[in-house]
Amino acid sequence: MGSGPPSPDGSDHRPGDRQTSDNLLQYAGLGLEFAAGIGLFVALGLWLDRRWGSSPVLLLTGLAVGFTAAMYRLIRVLHRRQDDRE
Repeated sequence: MGSGPPSPDGSDHRPGDRQTSDNLLQYAGLGLEFAAGIGLFVALGLWLDRRWGSSPVLLLTGLAVGFTAAMYRLIRVLHRRQDDRE
């Protein structure tokens, strides 16, 4: 049971609950994208290091590239959302 009055359709959810859960899912998706992007480049760097015997140079390079790409994507998406709100 919610703490406020029921919504007009008679359900127990407040009108803002839907938007809040949508935002939560969108930000969770961004977090997964962030982690997957870094993980992909780290895995690629690790694989190349093992193949060419250059450990840990390409692993660290993959980490740096993955982190940079993930941050760039995150900042772009957040700026776009902020612009949409204005």
